[in-house]
Amino acid sequence: AGGNQIWQKRYDGGDYDGGRGIAVDSSGNVYVAGYSDNASTWDYFTIKYRQY
Repeated sequence: AGGNQIWQKRYDGGDYDGGRGIAVDSSGNVYVAGYSDNASTWDYFTIKYRQY
């Protein structure tokens, strides 16, 4: 993509969210690991996104 953004997805955990890692598999699926602070608790997540 020449450094241009070609797609985006948003995760909204309610307050503060942070991505900590990203990986792409051979099928083009994108995996994002991170955390979310919702009021007084921290949650951790791994999300799988398909590009299309």
